[in-house]
Amino acid sequence: MLRILRFPSLPAAGLPAPVLGALWMCGAACSFALMVNLVRHLTASLDPLQVVFFRNAFGLLAMLPWLIGRGLSVLRTQRLGLHVLRAAIGIAAMVCWFTTRRARWPPSNTPSCRSRRSTASPCSPRCRTSTPCSAPP
Repeated sequence: MLRILRFPSLPAAGLPAPVLGALWMCGAACSFALMVNLVRHLTASLDPLQVVFFRNAFGLLAMLPWLIGRGLSVLRTQRLGLHVLRAAIGIAAMVCWFTTRRARWPPSNTPSCRSRRSTASPCSPRCRTSTPCSAPP
């Protein structure tokens, strides 16, 4: 196939396996943090379904060199139904997660502790508002 897509030998190849594993974990953590911030930023202006589409499209773009180099035969499976179910659950979870990233918490129309008729006084630890404590009206 295409030998052009082979990765050159990495300079980290001489490192011990635990160090390489730790480096991969740090890279994954940075990637997840970047993704969360991008999703938070994008869902402010785009529909969560659009963000799910683009996340999966860019994931496919990242996998294309591997797929071209190895061929589609690496995707062959004996349990196609389970893989389709796993993909559907994964996409549903992604839609739910990206939708919650869009939501603001606490909602802006939620009354504060001062305006609620409750047993908690405005100065009680259960009432967490940013306004300074004063005597109840």
